[in-house]
Amino acid sequence: MHKQLLTILTIILLASPLVSAELTISTPQIVGDLDGDGDVDFNDFFIFGDNFHTENPTEGDTDGDGDVDFDDFFTFIDNWGEEGKDADINNDGIVNEDDSDILEGDLGSEGDDLDSDLDNDGDVDFDDFFNLIDQFGDITEIEDTPILITDPSPRDNTEGVNSLSREFTWSSLVDNGNNVRYEVYLVKGGAWTDNNNNNLAVDDLRDLSGNTPVKTVTTNDFRSSVTIENLHEFTVYYWRVKAIDLNGDEFTSPIWKFFTHDGAFSEDNEFVADSTQNQIPTAQITSEGLTTGKGASVTFSGVGSDQDGYIASYEWAIEDVVHVAGPQFKDILVTFANTGDYEVNFRVQDDKGAWSTWDVINVNIVDKFAPNPPSNPNPTNGFPGLNFAQFSWNGGDRDSNEITYNLKISRTPDFSFLVEDRTITSSMDRPNFGIGGLDTTQNHWWRVIATDPEGNSNLGPVWTFGPGVQETAPIQSSNNDVFVSDNGSDNGSDNGSDNGSDNGSDNGSDNGS
Repeated sequence: MHKQLLTILTIILLASPLVSAELTISTPQIVGDLDGDGDVDFNDFFIFGDNFHTENPTEGDTDGDGDVDFDDFFTFIDNWGEEGKDADINNDGIVNEDDSDILEGDLGSEGDDLDSDLDNDGDVDFDDFFNLIDQFGDITEIEDTPILITDPSPRDNTEGVNSLSREFTWSSLVDNGNNVRYEVYLVKGGAWTDNNNNNLAVDDLRDLSGNTPVKTVTTNDFRSSVTIENLHEFTVYYWRVKAIDLNGDEFTSPIWKFFTHDGAFSEDNEFVADSTQNQIPTAQITSEGLTTGKGASVTFSGVGSDQDGYIASYEWAIEDVVHVAGPQFKDILVTFANTGDYEVNFRVQDDKGAWSTWDVINVNIVDKFAPNPPSNPNPTNGFPGLNFAQFSWNGGDRDSNEITYNLKISRTPDFSFLVEDRTITSSMDRPNFGIGGLDTTQNHWWRVIATDPEGNSNLGPVWTFGPGVQETAPIQSSNNDVFVSDNGSDNGSDNGSDNGSDNGSDNGSDNGS
């Protein structure tokens, strides 16, 4: 908890006996519901204040140790606003300082349907603030975008496609009954085992913004088709369909793969090889195991390799914490709210549907709070180029005074080209560094690592400044089902339907269409 927040709550707590004398104490139904009205709110808070620092109290001893102290205070706060709505105000998958900043800006606002009105009472007040505190660090579930373009022909991983002429068809649930414009994108790879060119082709199709479709068709039919001719023989191709409805909304299909033969092959000769004949991919977690305190946000990164194809999906599983799978989860950010020993499990799926074995590292979360994750940066994320800057951020710790901060500034997003690497120990809630001599023509990436005296660390997000930077913070992970250790189930990933980087490979100009 930030020290500013603790100060505000302490002032309210110490002042509470002045205004609580007329309140009636009754048997609580939930922990912290001291007046028994079904929720934990300011009335209960003032009752709690009457009993603060009281031995053998009538109310407020939530942990049953015989007195009312700050241990009870934090338990009390944990139950504040239990009936409030999801506090992930900006819908980025995690309740953090960004949501707190939004709520702080909305304090005092009144009206219907306010995102920051977490208790739905028509105004944004401290009840909503405590509701957010109760959910702080929670990872929320973000719904996957449904895939509306399916059932391709040729199917994914089809071999034996006629190189001279082939009709490409697909089914679509996009705006059925109205005209929809379909754009077909095709990228040439290499030979079946040419991983380098094939991976480049897949990367090119992940971002269609710079690509030109090889065919277009406008139709209101459920199933659509185009004919593509004069492809290279014995070559891997990848294709994808984008739909644009009458409102201009866009929908994309997964990426599908096929392998051509000569012009003598017909659709009857096409086949999809059994995935059991496929070489199994391998997975490796590149992050190291660690020990840190509760509340720490930890980034995990993994890589996969496949000898006869490409990596189509990633899966992470931490029992009782998070379970996600999909092409976008190469990196995840996880916040550990509770103490304990955790196994971090990671595996990958290749383009033919085969999964690797699990790679595992261990994380130990000790019964001490990690430093608050660095937040609210200056310069702000995406700021233009600077020659000099006073770098600052919100920091602090819930149970330590002095925190060591390591500020890293790099010209590359992977921090392989550091231009500054400074360390300061500070008890301030908002530490700062003044740094000059920066190149205003270069993009920079920076982050802060906070470490308490016991060695528990918390890693801030990656922030950027410069003439043309884009945010590179790790993907926020979302909740899913509890981890079950198996090596065969497909947990909902798709084959390459994410929006990754465009690596500038051939976008199909030599397909002969």
